[in-house]
Amino acid sequence: MAAAPSRVDGIYLVGGSSRLPLVPKLLAARFPDLPLVMTDKPFTATAMGAAIHATGAVTMHDILSRHFGVLRLADHGHREIFAPIFEAGTRLPARGAAPLERHVEYSPRHNIGHLRYLECTAVDERGIPALGVRAWSDVLFPYDPAIPVGERITASDVCSRDDLAATAVRETYACDGDGVISVRFSRPDGQTRAFEIFRP
Repeated sequence: MAAAPSRVDGIYLVGGSSRLPLVPKLLAARFPDLPLVMTDKPFTATAMGAAIHATGAVTMHDILSRHFGVLRLADHGHREIFAPIFEAGTRLPARGAAPLERHVEYSPRHNIGHLRYLECTAVDERGIPALGVRAWSDVLFPYDPAIPVGERITASDVCSRDDLAATAVRETYACDGDGVISVRFSRPDGQTRAFEIFRP
């Protein structure tokens, strides 16, 4: 022991080896005037002490453990790909802080957007979710300016509309400190609508 016995108030025995009878016996013989304290958690005491010591030096952050995104059409509508919005490892904002935001702009090819959201742990080389796929909610939003954003629409109402190619639609995604994700759609005519995306 580096410290002189006169400067030591006691000896705490931690670790699995402290349960061996020889250890406290040798210490008692070497330091007969010092109390020996046996912890009731010898196998975890060291880890607990390290954790307590690190509380002032380690900062914890919540992250997204899986990719979150939406299925989109590619190759002029001939195939679907997974477009990540918040990728795995994305750090969440602190509670009460401003949410993370992502913006997407595009020209639609349908009168109504049918957006299917999901999460997954991996994406293959073709852009298809490969592992741990879990569906989130679907969202329907009318791109056609003739359809009010509050009108009731269904997936069966979706049809191709190449004449809307000059229309710019904007999606704004927000993810707060609790991992709650929402999206706001904006059309060139100024109409907008927000949705909270949820896991069924």
